[in-house]
Formats: sequence, structure tokens, C-alpha cells
Amino acid sequence: MKTLIVAALFCTIGMALADDTPPPPPFLAGAPQDVVKAFFELLKKDETKTDPEIEKDLDAWVDTLGGDYKAKFETFKKEMKAKEAELAKAHEEAVAKMTPEAKKADAELSKIAEDDSLNGIQKAQKIQAIYKTLPQSVKDELEKGIGPAVPQ
Repeated sequence: MKTLIVAALFCTIGMALADDTPPPPPFLAGAPQDVVKAFFELLKKDETKTDPEIEKDLDAWVDTLGGDYKAKFETFKKEMKAKEAELAKAHEEAVAKMTPEAKKADAELSKIAEDDSLNGIQKAQKIQAIYKTLPQSVKDELEKGIGPAVPQ
């Protein structure tokens, strides 16, 4: 679920900068444009909230939609949990191959990303602050092993 929230927030930020509309999440495929727009507006409004607060707001919002949106959303959440488990396993495998310095940096960055007391903006700021202090070799290793740690 956190993956959805983070991805949707980056899409929303990108959408605001590029004035493009990102595709809707799978549970809103085929939904009227006003419903999709309301989804992205909710995320934009919630950008200063923590992940648990956003999840609560999303659950409440989906409940208001009626129809089969609730069932699609529940299926989507289950799929996201499975995807998160796959990503966590791949992350563990990548980290196992890293140098001690990169492992330490990854642990610091992961701790921030998983901190439910921080909102997305706070997480991004803290991650960027740490990332800027890392030696280039560690940044390269992190990006090679797990992808960019800081949104470009």
C-alpha cells in the first residue's frame, strides 16, 4: 500500500509540474474522469499526512464511491502487499551483495522510508539530506543495487 501512496504522490507532483494527467491506479481503470481527478486531489491534499493517515483517507474515500470500487480496491491492496513482499525480497538480495558502507546507508534510508510518523515530504527531505552526504561510490552502489534512492 505504501508503494501506491509513494508512486501516486510522485505522479501527482509530476502532474503538477508537467500539467499531465497520470494514468489512474488499476482499481480506478475505466472510472469516470471526475472520480480519477478526485483520487489525485485527495492524494495532493493528503501530501502532508503520514502513510497510515493517507490509507485511512483512501479507505474512507473508496467507501463513498459505491459500486464495485470497494472490491476492486481491496483486491488492489492485496496485490500491492504481494508486490511489496516481492520487492522486499529483491531488496534484501541486493543489499546482501553491497559493501558495508552501502549497507549502512541503505539501512538509514530504509528506516526513514518506513517511518510511519513522517509524511512523504518529511521523508523525502530527510532522505535527500542523507543522500547528499554519501560518497559517490556509495550512491552508485545503491543505485546499481536498488535504483535511485532520491527522486530526480
